[in-house]
Amino acid sequence: GGWSDNTPAITVTNHSNVAVNATLGFTASVDGVVGTFTESSGTENDNILNLATAEGTEVANAPTATANFGISGAAIDANKALGTITVTIAKTGSAEGGETATVVTTFAELQAAVNNGGTVKLGGDITLEDSLYIEAASPLLLDLNGHTITGTDKSVYLMSGTCTIRGGSITVTGESAVLNDGGTLTIDQCTFSAGLCALYNGSGNTTVKNSTLIRDDSNNSVVFVDKGTVPLEGTVDLTGTILENSGNGGKVTVLAGTYNFDPTSYVDTNTYDVTNNGDRTWTVAAK
Repeated sequence: GGWSDNTPAITVTNHSNVAVNATLGFTASVDGVVGTFTESSGTENDNILNLATAEGTEVANAPTATANFGISGAAIDANKALGTITVTIAKTGSAEGGETATVVTTFAELQAAVNNGGTVKLGGDITLEDSLYIEAASPLLLDLNGHTITGTDKSVYLMSGTCTIRGGSITVTGESAVLNDGGTLTIDQCTFSAGLCALYNGSGNTTVKNSTLIRDDSNNSVVFVDKGTVPLEGTVDLTGTILENSGNGGKVTVLAGTYNFDPTSYVDTNTYDVTNNGDRTWTVAAK
């Protein structure tokens, strides 16, 4: 059999006097099971709900946001827990939430800022003087702001916590660009280029949305998933191959979107159709 179409709703209400982000997470207890959050606007795999301040509103009219949760992937053979859903609430660290983003222009400022969570925004291009290690105490939005992080034999590591990297480029020679070693990572509207893997998922989960990942040697893996899951969605271009360590539970899942490679082997065909567009792109759409 297959999964049902039941997608229960998760609703968060903000009664505080500050704007907050509610970050939704899912940790699978069964190999191959993938959880997807769909925000009420219809944005698939949008795991961050943005809620305005409740200041000046009646209790009954406090800001709310809702996402629906769906399950796909591997079948199960017994009645068992599939995983754990977490909701992490943090004060919004962006101008949209009434706060000021932390703007950084040097590597030292960037390294000091990322572990505090909130929004960290690049004020210009930054060169890695050492690898950047992120251990986010609260959800972090690293807004590249159209700029580029570059490095030689240096990488960006997510060691723990929840992090979104958005809106810019990371270019690394001699190493992998971004490595997830145990957190929840979202890559949105980015271009990553590297001498090794553009994305290495050592553990944890990484979602890639509307992004381009490039390996200098296109005959080798641009995405390597040792453990955990890597869902792809939106318009995703890969230069290089995908490598999954299935023995460790490493898995790539392709959701709705347009791709420059044949995604068929990564698609749940009970849920999605794959169309070859005839121009070296493929479209994945819900049945």
